[in-house]
Formats: sequence, structure tokens, C-alpha cells
Amino acid sequence: CALPIAEDQLPKWISRGTNVEDKELPVEASVGICDSFKTLFLAVGQQMAIATVLVKPGIPNYTLVAKLCLGVAENLETFVNTIRSKAALQKEKIDPNFFTLITFQIGLHNALCLYFGARGIWEGKDKYGIAIVMLSEAIAAMATRRNVTSKGLPEISSKSPLKALSDDLTDMRAHMALVLREWEKDNSMVYFEAVPRSIPEEYKIKKGLMMMKPDEFSLEDVEPLALSLSEEAMTPNEDSDRALAEELQKRWNTE
Repeated sequence: CALPIAEDQLPKWISRGTNVEDKELPVEASVGICDSFKTLFLAVGQQMAIATVLVKPGIPNYTLVAKLCLGVAENLETFVNTIRSKAALQKEKIDPNFFTLITFQIGLHNALCLYFGARGIWEGKDKYGIAIVMLSEAIAAMATRRNVTSKGLPEISSKSPLKALSDDLTDMRAHMALVLREWEKDNSMVYFEAVPRSIPEEYKIKKGLMMMKPDEFSLEDVEPLALSLSEEAMTPNEDSDRALAEELQKRWNTE
């Protein structure tokens, strides 16, 4: 719904002329907001698709899931860039905690891309050393970042709305650490693969996969309503005022 509003309905309304300044419009009545949230909603839809795959019985296609996670992260980054460039005024009206959540999700899905990528390589029964270094980088990406410019997840303070995710985050970090210990143990006792210091370029997932696409949506072609009264409508009218006063008097007398 956000896409046709951004690309069709709002431009039509603006083209008819309006005295309302852009900064005075409701947040949802902005082309930039609708355009950016279209990207956000696609990312959220893909998150739900990934969750559906992971809860199904059996071993998923880890490499595919890794690409889907990276696709989510890329779409969320596009959302942030779009809202900064096209809806800077409206962005200031949105709760800053919302953008902390988006930053958290970008970091999380980048880490999950590395995690599932490592699982895919390990399940391939080859390149165990590559899988180990990739999982190590996933663990590093799940750590709390030192500052806003460093890699990692934003800090979750005791008063943060993200506090509800703390236990799940702790469990995920513990799970990754356990898997890494088991892999390192197996590699040192069975496979004897060399572990590189960093992920070789040929094993990095350079482009995410976006499975979700916007659905076709259309609205009836109607005359848009103005978001403010015209100057004529705002001008006091003695006849209408007199009629309203008489009507109120009649109601008062009957009561």
C-alpha cells in the first residue's frame, strides 16, 4: 500500500496545489516516508519468511538462509538511507528508539548471514577452517559495539525498549560460542584444516537475496481531499453564524 501512495496518490494530491508546508503534514502523508516504509515492510515480510523456514522440521538450506538474511540487512539500510534523504523533516517526529531497533536489526542480520553461511560451509563436509573463521566473525558481529561507528550491535541499556530482547540475545551468543567450541574440537582432532585469519573473498556473500516483492495495489481515481480549509471556508459568514445561533437557541429552549 505504501508504494502506490508514494508513487501515485500523494504526487496527484501535491500536483493539485496546497498551501500546507511539508513539515506540517502528518508523517504518513509524506512521499519520502511512504517510499522508505515500502522498503521496510518488504524487509519485515522477508523476516517472517525466514522464520517460517527455520521452524520447519529438517535441516534448512543454510546458504540460502544466509543470503536472505543479508537481503533483509540491505533493505533495512536502504530504508534508513531513503528516510534520511527524502524525509528528514518527518524523521525527527519519529521515536528515536525506533531507529535504534532498525540499527540493531541491521547488525543482527549481518551477523546471522555469517552464522548461516558458516553452517552451510560446515554442512558441505569441506572447508572446515573457512567455516570456523566465518563463525568467529559472526560472534564478533553479535558483540556490543564500542561506539556508533564500530561494528556490532547497539548497547541495550536497562531502560531501553530493546531490553526485552536481552535474554534471546544472550542465548544466541551462547549457542554460537558452543557451536564454535565443538567445531574447533572436531577440527583439531579429526579434520586438521588450517583456519585462516579472515574470510577469503571468494567465500564472502557479497549480495543478499530479496525474495519479497511489492504486490500490485490500486485505488479508485477520486478527487483528493485537501488537508486544510480554503481561505473562503475560513472566512466568517454572518448568515451561517446567525443560523447556527438560532439552532442552538431552539435546542436550549426545548431542553
